[in-house]
Amino acid sequence: GDRLTNLIKAAHKQTGKKTVVIIDEYDAPMLDVLHDDDRMAEVRKMMQEFYAPLKACDADLRFVFITGITKFSQLSIFSVINNLTNVSMQPEFSAICGITEEELHTVFEPDIAMLAEEYECSPEDMRRRLKERYDGYHFSGKSPDIYNPFSILKAFAQKEIKDYWFESGTPTYLIRQIRHFQTDILSLDNIEAVAPDFDRPTETMSNVIPLLYQSGYITIREYDRQWEKYTLGIPNNEVRVGLTENLLPDYAYRDGHKNSSFVMRFCETVYNGDLEKAMVVLRAYLAGIPYPEGGKEILQDMEKSEYYYETIFYLMFSFMNRHLQTQVKTCRGRADIVMHTPKNIYVFELKINKP
Repeated sequence: GDRLTNLIKAAHKQTGKKTVVIIDEYDAPMLDVLHDDDRMAEVRKMMQEFYAPLKACDADLRFVFITGITKFSQLSIFSVINNLTNVSMQPEFSAICGITEEELHTVFEPDIAMLAEEYECSPEDMRRRLKERYDGYHFSGKSPDIYNPFSILKAFAQKEIKDYWFESGTPTYLIRQIRHFQTDILSLDNIEAVAPDFDRPTETMSNVIPLLYQSGYITIREYDRQWEKYTLGIPNNEVRVGLTENLLPDYAYRDGHKNSSFVMRFCETVYNGDLEKAMVVLRAYLAGIPYPEGGKEILQDMEKSEYYYETIFYLMFSFMNRHLQTQVKTCRGRADIVMHTPKNIYVFELKINKP
């Protein structure tokens, strides 16, 4: 705190201009100790001392901007600062952290044409591909469509459409929290919530939804102003594939390479309409799942659960960027899984040890 105070005042005195303070990843020290109460108290005290000058040096400051992935309560580390404003979900700031549809179709029009030429398709088709892969973020009820800037700029620079976001860092912390809260993976694409359900301090969350939202793994799909209700879901194919690559090994007890090669073969046979071969591939894969920790009993319990296999199916098809719905309600009952392909619609009914 003393060092920051001296820095702010010295900059003001030497230049005659008030200081601007910009802090990124403010939450990183606290995320590292989230489930360690003793260390959390220690880190919180240190951060409070660090941020105290932002109030005490008000006369020397022109502007302060603090960003991070997650939201910690103002009382926990900013208790001495009473003039902070949280702009995370305000519509006028919702396009500050990405590339809008309008920017993509004006500023980046030459890049789209270049990428379309590389892929031997029309610029219109390339726009559709980029939208499916990198678009879909919304940070308020009235947010425009936001593209992931990191990924789309990498795609233009490398002239290749790939899943770049997870290259910037494996979300080990997030995966750990998904396991910790025993998250229902099948529910992530259609979550109905009010703002306090997902825009809440990390240290008070009772499920992983706030963390998933704040870190961009789910986003706002729709907003009902009358009921102040949000619908949340996975923003795009890039995030869907990244999550699946990290989660599928947990359910199928396989390494990522074996999962991806199997999914590729299975989906290829389904898409080609060769269902007999697809079922042979599927049975071989499921039969090859080794015992999890705990032995036969645990595996037998899991094998009795249709939900377990439903989750594996969902993750498999998500991995291939295919449109998949689970537990689809109709006037004649409920379908376990419905899968859409360019030529067909497949309905899967899962049964354990039954026809």
